[in-house]
Amino acid sequence: MNGYLANITYAEYFKLTLNKTYLLNNWIHFFFPILAGYFIYQCKKWSLLSYILCMIILFLNSYMNYVTRSGTMSLTSLVVIYIFNILVVVYFLVPSVRTIYWDPKVRWWESSPRYKASTGVRFKFKEKIYEAIMDNFSISGVFILSDFIPAHDEPLSFNFDYDGISYEFSGKVVNHSNARLNGFGVKIKHSFATKLLAKRLGKNLHYKGLLLNSRLPTPEEGFRFWFKDLISSGRGLFPKVKK
Repeated sequence: MNGYLANITYAEYFKLTLNKTYLLNNWIHFFFPILAGYFIYQCKKWSLLSYILCMIILFLNSYMNYVTRSGTMSLTSLVVIYIFNILVVVYFLVPSVRTIYWDPKVRWWESSPRYKASTGVRFKFKEKIYEAIMDNFSISGVFILSDFIPAHDEPLSFNFDYDGISYEFSGKVVNHSNARLNGFGVKIKHSFATKLLAKRLGKNLHYKGLLLNSRLPTPEEGFRFWFKDLISSGRGLFPKVKK
């Protein structure tokens, strides 16, 4: 697009991009688009604000270039390009799209593999020890079956034995019981040592074939299915988020 605005062929523009002087003078147009793409890819709360900031910087730089070279640049082309960029930003601000960045629970693809691990567990909450059952385990957290359910976001620690090895972790309550299971989830707060320990247990459970298939993505969740459905029916442009 910069080649079009500069009124030169794409081959000539590509040669310019390999020129050290050109790169030093136009580093903003190479660095910030890559940085903006990285921010969006990260899917974090700060991603949207950081992306918009990158777009503002690029727009201001392009506008200053237009002011100094108005005779060789088309204002119409510049406006069209940045209207497109603004529409992209607006898309990410749509509530159903924005939710993906603000609610980690929606981002199923970031979830660690979860394994069936029915074993006794002891959790400590406010200086009191409770006996319960650990229903399943992942490197990032566990689900504990218990009649006593601590409040959301409350810290606790828990320990259990598996195949003759003792494990001890700490974390916070992240979700509560549902219609199928009476218990609560715990997001583990890892140190370097506990993460290694959790990975070792995860490998052990994986080798035993205890991976929960319900945690695996289905073909319908793949890019090819989504793109085909988008072209044929127009569905899928905006994600469906459960309220």
